[in-house]
Amino acid sequence: MLVIGSISSGLASLVRIDSGFQIAAIFGCLLGIEVLALQLLNNPRMTALS
Repeated sequence: MLVIGSISSGLASLVRIDSGFQIAAIFGCLLGIEVLALQLLNNPRMTALS
């Protein structure tokens, strides 16, 4: 989570922000990417111990 937070903060600092909606949209997109990544990592077929 720290890595994802660091990356998202770095990406957000590169974007020119004129309103709060833009930063909310950026973090919303990053949240979606993180949820998809967690779904892929929690896939039972991908675990070595199952």
